[in-house]
Amino acid sequence: MKFKFNFIFYVLTIVGIFNYSPLLIAQNNRLITDKSAGVVWVDMPISYALNYLEKEYRTELYAISYCRTFEPEGGAGRIIIKYFDDVIMAFYSEEDNKFKFIINNNARIEQITVYDSTYKTKEGIYPGMLIKDAEKKIGKLVEIVMSDDGSGQYAEFSKMPKGITLKVFGAPFEEMEKGKRRFKTFEKDAKITSISISKY
Repeated sequence: MKFKFNFIFYVLTIVGIFNYSPLLIAQNNRLITDKSAGVVWVDMPISYALNYLEKEYRTELYAISYCRTFEPEGGAGRIIIKYFDDVIMAFYSEEDNKFKFIINNNARIEQITVYDSTYKTKEGIYPGMLIKDAEKKIGKLVEIVMSDDGSGQYAEFSKMPKGITLKVFGAPFEEMEKGKRRFKTFEKDAKITSISISKY
């Protein structure tokens, strides 16, 4: 009986390693890769992600609260992960509008956006980092592009890490006033505001 129990435990352990291998790569160090952010990764069920985050922050935070919102016209579901007024990260998942005010815990995460500056890529890039400092790690800024709806600025660097999107704030104000949407320079206090990864 003891042998049988040990064998079953061994099999379950191996299965867990293969199914949740991103944890082996990113856990405990808040590393951002092209598919994971610390203890959570794209394609993970929302319930798992919330559970892992609560455990991750337990020694640092008193509570993690989250709310459910929707983009205009339905669109992608957005779940905000917060500690009081500080946003840690956000999850996005395509869901039916019948879940508008309820988190569908079985839905799988399609995109993770990280706002917490304690998370970093292997190159050392983190939310809140000045663009001029990021250039020392991932090459010169190629350009900043304003989104079509004008809601955000996104930066491309010459040695851009694979699979991540960098949202920034700090495109030249004078050029923005002229209606430009692509910029080759930035304000001296321009910084990275969030890092996103996606399953696509």
